[in-house]
Amino acid sequence: MMHFIKKIKIIAFLVLSFLPAYMLHAEKGVSDNKNPISWQEALKNLNKKVAYEEEGGVLGVSVGKQIARITVHAQETEKLSDYYFQLPETYANRCKTNYGIVKTYLQENPLFKDYGLTAIDPESFCELTIDDLSIIGSFAEDEYPVSQASQYKKVILLMLHSENSLFWFVINPQDKMITFNYDDALNLNKLEVLNTASKTLSVK
Repeated sequence: MMHFIKKIKIIAFLVLSFLPAYMLHAEKGVSDNKNPISWQEALKNLNKKVAYEEEGGVLGVSVGKQIARITVHAQETEKLSDYYFQLPETYANRCKTNYGIVKTYLQENPLFKDYGLTAIDPESFCELTIDDLSIIGSFAEDEYPVSQASQYKKVILLMLHSENSLFWFVINPQDKMITFNYDDALNLNKLEVLNTASKTLSVK
């Protein structure tokens, strides 16, 4: 029964996701982008921009940005650790194992090199199935297609879906952080970086 309800929720979300463009534009502030570049190219450009700013910028500013990034990574790691510490050991080990697998997969892709990993809801990593992990691994190897991609002011948002699951990756090049979300689209409302206008990117 739970599996059936989950599939209904996924179908409903996908139907809403593919509403006519003008409705999405009106409700979400999506800008027209008639000839969008691919999300890979957009992310590559942003990664280069961040690297250029740090290599060619004032030393103090560059160091400050690196310290800020290290701080963000430490805070997110602590958030996950605190959450898993309160769980039963066996379940917590499953969460941490899945987290490690996803992080390893992503960091093997040159686009995500040196990126940290976190989640809006730490429980997301606990809920991943073997099939889910396989899909994420295929995505990291550019063998599983992205369903939707959008570029916001500071981040790129990618969505994947399978028959049974939905995955979101919020990629922040400045912080070198990927924020993962699993199945619950409402969680995305918690991220302020998504409260800006966006443009559509190509998923090809």
